[in-house]
Amino acid sequence: MNFDPEQRLPKAAIIGSFRKHYKEVVDAALKFESSSISVLSPPVSRIVDPKANFVRFETDALDSTDHQIQTETFARIFKSDFVYVVTPGDTSAAPRALNSVGFWSVESLSSTQRSQMISRSRSPRSQSAASMSLSFECEPSRFAAVFAVERSSRMSVGIPEQPHSAMIEYPRLTADLVVLTIRDDRLKVLLVVRGRQPFKGRLALPGGFLEHGESLEETAARELFEETGLDADRLHLKPTGIYSDPERDPRSRVITVSYLAIAPNLEMPSPGDEILSTDWYEVDDDLYMNLAFDHARILEDALEQARALLEQTSIGTTFCKEPFTISELRRVYEIIMDIQWNQGNFQNKVLGIEGFLEYSGEKGSKGPGRPGKLYRAGPVRKLNGLMKRPKTAGTLVEG
Repeated sequence: MNFDPEQRLPKAAIIGSFRKHYKEVVDAALKFESSSISVLSPPVSRIVDPKANFVRFETDALDSTDHQIQTETFARIFKSDFVYVVTPGDTSAAPRALNSVGFWSVESLSSTQRSQMISRSRSPRSQSAASMSLSFECEPSRFAAVFAVERSSRMSVGIPEQPHSAMIEYPRLTADLVVLTIRDDRLKVLLVVRGRQPFKGRLALPGGFLEHGESLEETAARELFEETGLDADRLHLKPTGIYSDPERDPRSRVITVSYLAIAPNLEMPSPGDEILSTDWYEVDDDLYMNLAFDHARILEDALEQARALLEQTSIGTTFCKEPFTISELRRVYEIIMDIQWNQGNFQNKVLGIEGFLEYSGEKGSKGPGRPGKLYRAGPVRKLNGLMKRPKTAGTLVEG
């Protein structure tokens, strides 16, 4: 079939699961190109990393963020005349009528159909073109609805198509973890060194994006294991906050839920595939200045909740190897609460809480001085704020 080079050729966008059906995507693109139908999306180039969370092609700029690539992709889609949806083995969900913006199998793309595509691409947008149905296999599936509604509404009212920046952007969800322990007589937090942009090479809390079919608690547990090798089954993950500042993530709108875990005797972590390193870091003022995203705020909020746990529960005793002295328990409270507690008053306070501690009948000492009584954790788990700390850190608590 002959095409007039003076007239504009139709433009097609190809959509599908590039990880699952990359060969079919390339075959479709080549067939369109050979039929003088321009392919705007995606570019026909090799996928850089099929296992990555977001598919990137060799033609994508190395310094482009995922959000920038999404924006460019949808800008190309909105400039297209036709959308080809790759759904190998299941074409039942794809539109069949030729009067819809739509779908043709690569194998059955006849010269007649190509002619109709070219003819319609040169015609003004009409109400009939708005009857569009799309079948998406790729994640995130939310784009299927956004794309269909946005494109159809512009066609039906005759509004010129606009780039992706005019679209409604739905937020993505993540889970971030604050895991605290005491190591080397210091309060430590589990951090990772990011291996990818944004904030590549910066310290960050472990965490990541919610995946299809997961709860946020499952996301937190999965990300903890994938990034640090720690098993969440031995931890109690407590949700501590929701962070929704529109500018908190430079990639796109991301809302995160933070989870706190505080436990003794946690092992050394090991980095996952996308993590440069992971380790326990001492919680101090300098650390807050070096954290990526808004993780300094998340850590600060979680630390306040960890201190509240010591006020309200007997979790402090879990950091002491039984039997223990009251001095050992006091040191736990001082480290986590960032205070100095008067020895006599601390002893009176903990012994005055019925069921908090039980005397073991033994005496012992792990340092100089007279042997002291050794205790075990009592049956009481809720302290109802009886171990309340002062508001000012570093204060000597007299009572």
